[in-house]
Amino acid sequence: MADGIQSTWGSTWKAREPGYDPVIARARKDSHISLADNPAKDRLDERITMVIPDVPGGVMDYAHMMAGHMGNARVLVYHKDLNVDGDSVLLHMSGYGYSRYGAPLHLLNWARRNKPRMKRFGVFMHEAYAVSDRITSSVYWVWRAQRYIASQLARRSDFWISNTHYIHDWLETQAGDLPHLWMPIYSTIGELAELPAVRQKKLVVFGTALMRVNTWRAGGEALFRWAAASGLEIHDIGSPIGDPEIAAMLKARGVIAHGRLPAEAVQKLLTAATYGVVAYSPHDVAKSGIFGAYSAHGVVPVLLSPNTGSHDGLAPGVQYLEGIPLAEPDPVEMARMSRAAFDWYQGHSVAASCDAIEALFGPAHGAEGIVRSGTRPARTQGEQGKVPVRVPLELALSDGRGHPFEGIRRSFGARTWGSGAISNHGFPRHWPLEASEHGGL
Repeated sequence: MADGIQSTWGSTWKAREPGYDPVIARARKDSHISLADNPAKDRLDERITMVIPDVPGGVMDYAHMMAGHMGNARVLVYHKDLNVDGDSVLLHMSGYGYSRYGAPLHLLNWARRNKPRMKRFGVFMHEAYAVSDRITSSVYWVWRAQRYIASQLARRSDFWISNTHYIHDWLETQAGDLPHLWMPIYSTIGELAELPAVRQKKLVVFGTALMRVNTWRAGGEALFRWAAASGLEIHDIGSPIGDPEIAAMLKARGVIAHGRLPAEAVQKLLTAATYGVVAYSPHDVAKSGIFGAYSAHGVVPVLLSPNTGSHDGLAPGVQYLEGIPLAEPDPVEMARMSRAAFDWYQGHSVAASCDAIEALFGPAHGAEGIVRSGTRPARTQGEQGKVPVRVPLELALSDGRGHPFEGIRRSFGARTWGSGAISNHGFPRHWPLEASEHGGL
């Protein structure tokens, strides 16, 4: 999602805590970012090191935002000789950031060598593995290796985290005896403390150029017809789109192209807008930073996907619109949906996410320190017949309940699905496979 803003590092975002202004600098391969300049927080015996791939994008932004909030954390870009002796370590795992084909065996070897010298070792599984049934795709040949590496990293950790329930459920069958956490992705461009009283008739498409191209293609003429009928002003935020066909279409339709903007400017647009559109499958949209940004600002998400279903505490018609509306939605209903998306986000805001992870690094590491509340969030209307006010974070220590993939295949079809790192999220086959907002390859 970093593609949508001029600079995530060094930008000021509207924090929940008054006066909070994180000092963030861009990471380089053999350097690190230390956010422990405050002497009160410079306690090396409690330092948390976050290891990230050397790829700009959502994972890098996410880790820096987290480190900035924690204060006693630093971010290191991975390399094979990286030294983390004496630190508590959180490895941000996204296979394609560490390896061309998403199967970084060298990362697994690094973890094996270095874990004995770490105080604690946690794994945040941003992307686990991808699956494709196309024999011409590299994923077809390497997905088992990807899954093996993800499984082994989880098993060798002291705790693990997943941002979607379908990967969380699979990891429970691999390392369910360890403390673990289900936690969707927060917004890396800031978040509102409260919703604005008034919204303008604006529609926003935000994210990387590739994500936006896919969104414009998925929306097509229906998106423009709906916007025209509803009197919506359309805004495109992010790096210039290189696809000449899409670029020409946006120009012809009068779309306001902002290019890359500072985080504050993106926040201002999202705070004013009524709708935010993104092409993403509902089974893994909880790991989308774009969806997180929309929800954090109370923008009504419009989710474009041939797939349907209720996942991760999200249900169509409750927290998001499923596809392009056929007519202008009821403003009262949209205000309710804006609130529902915003309330869903609160359980994994920046502060809530950091608190949960710090608890995993805290002194109570065994079963005594884990809230045994099951492995599911409160169910959505489509799952249990009632709408939760919010979805709380869960620190879950429980037994695995079996392999979830058959259910996913029934829901999404056996053709193509995966963790999203290099999947087409269920879109038509001619779409680019590398449709990941995290920078992917």
